[in-house]
Amino acid sequence: LDRLPVAPWLVMLGPSTGVALPQGDGLLHAAFDIGLSPFSVKGTAQWEDARFEDFDLGDLCLNASWSDQPRLEFEQFKGEDEVLHAEMTSTEAVALNLFDWPLEQLEPLFTDAGVALKGSATGKLAVSLQKNGAPTSVQGDLTIDAQALSIGATGMTYALKGDLDFNDGLIGMDMGQIMDPNGQRSLLNLSVLHTNFSDWNYDLGLELPEAFQVMDLAADRSKLFYGSVLVTGDANVSGTADNLSIQVDARSAEGTQFTMPLDAMEGPGIPSGIRFTGGSAADVPEDKAPSPLDVSMAIEIEVTPEAELSLVLDQQAGERVDGRAQGALSLVSNRNQSLAMEGGLEILEGQYRFSLRDLFTKTIDVAPGGRIDWDGNPYEARLDLLAIASMKASPEPLLPGIMYPVGKTDVEVGMGISGELASPTLDFSISFPTYAKADPELLAQVQPALATPEETQRQAFALLAAGQFIPSDKINSNTLGRATAAAQATDLVSTGVSELLSNLSDDVEIGLRYLPSASGAAIDPNSASAEDAFEMDLGLNLLNDRLKISGTLGARSPDGLQVDPAAFTGAIDLRYQLTADGRWELMGYSKPESDLENSGQYRYGLGAVYQVRFDHLRDFLRKSEAP
Repeated sequence: LDRLPVAPWLVMLGPSTGVALPQGDGLLHAAFDIGLSPFSVKGTAQWEDARFEDFDLGDLCLNASWSDQPRLEFEQFKGEDEVLHAEMTSTEAVALNLFDWPLEQLEPLFTDAGVALKGSATGKLAVSLQKNGAPTSVQGDLTIDAQALSIGATGMTYALKGDLDFNDGLIGMDMGQIMDPNGQRSLLNLSVLHTNFSDWNYDLGLELPEAFQVMDLAADRSKLFYGSVLVTGDANVSGTADNLSIQVDARSAEGTQFTMPLDAMEGPGIPSGIRFTGGSAADVPEDKAPSPLDVSMAIEIEVTPEAELSLVLDQQAGERVDGRAQGALSLVSNRNQSLAMEGGLEILEGQYRFSLRDLFTKTIDVAPGGRIDWDGNPYEARLDLLAIASMKASPEPLLPGIMYPVGKTDVEVGMGISGELASPTLDFSISFPTYAKADPELLAQVQPALATPEETQRQAFALLAAGQFIPSDKINSNTLGRATAAAQATDLVSTGVSELLSNLSDDVEIGLRYLPSASGAAIDPNSASAEDAFEMDLGLNLLNDRLKISGTLGARSPDGLQVDPAAFTGAIDLRYQLTADGRWELMGYSKPESDLENSGQYRYGLGAVYQVRFDHLRDFLRKSEAP
């Protein structure tokens, strides 16, 4: 045979023989002398650039003679280097010699598991054979030097070194070393029992030193978790061909940063993880049929204060809880039970990054003592957290009848986060610690203005967004008359018209407000306006949302029918994003000189804006890795 192409012959011979032949490639060279009486075979063969299924085997060479006893000599080359030499001098034994044999050739066996292997194996093995050619035992040892053992599920790449010993019915490795990217070493003990290479039974043990890294997954909006995890403890994997048991006893170590994006469970386009009304739980997939392999898992994790944990409620808005906690978690799974998680975490310190999308973002401290508890489903944990925002503000807008100015005082806005992990609820509270200690009379005047949950929530938003209170909506009911009802009805109609106009296009937002002249008379006859007031807000998003134009146009009419052009007032604001990420903007504006007086004087401005969002000062100072 001279340069016989292997691939087309395998394709041709398969259908004709009725046998499903494997895929292969390369060129075959061979020359054999066959004696018929007595029968003998002698010759050589070479498979050049051999490929078998997904295995790249290099060049394979065979030198054979067979009469009374076979004598076979097999060699494997990668490039010009011989990596494997096998010799068979009888039907009962084969001697193998490996010279830096590349472990990469085993990668196709682990592709489905997401494991990649690079390195070499060196050593000698003696294989005993049965009459049918099946191996009965292997004696010898191999030195394994794997420079890279990559595990896709955890994002980790390790280095592995050790001696793999082969004895009758046993394959083992004692005190092998696994090194993580930080230089920490773990001890590996491996024992594999077999009977004539069947009835397998294996046991693998790992001793994890201080701060051994077991996970390093980059941030990904679609993943259920990511981050860097370092632990200490031990792990054991054992089983047979029919079952697999995993037992882990670990303790988190310093350097752990684990993030769990809750909205990754629910798919794209969902609202904020915190919902004030409505909402629904994520669909639970139906239980799959039991796997033929019985897998059981028992993992005990002690969470220590050194670990940094994050729960992302809304990735788009950047709404998240970051902090440190302590506690114990237990994860159990087997053929008859899906993954169950029990235990709890106590918050020691943390921050809640509260966000209402593009309106405002506020980072608030989480009070120690909050808890996250699991009792079964990992995604049905219960939250009991309290976030407190401390600031100084004057409560004067809550006291319309007060006769003297009220200065700023300490104010605490509390946000209780409770309920299920996937859809927690938010309860607001506002307290005045200084008044509670030193001025109970003023506290008694302020508290009635915050008597309802709705008003408390309204004032909490004002404090978080602007750092100040806004006038209370509470008005004495005996001063309300028909004019007030008319004003409320007018406001309702204006809101409906605004929504209708805005729905005409995604790029246009229109808002209308109309206030009849008599609407204020029942509330304060001395301050009621004798003119109808009309105001329109207009917003445009152009050039793929990079050019934004917003403005307000207003006017007053004495008779409600005709408007003097001089009575028009308005303001306009233009912003153009110079960069796609919105960091650089050009802006210009035109607005009245004073919002309180209709003087007809306008103020104009033109400038540039650079903005960066960051949670910590070190994030702002760190050089960006993006090109």
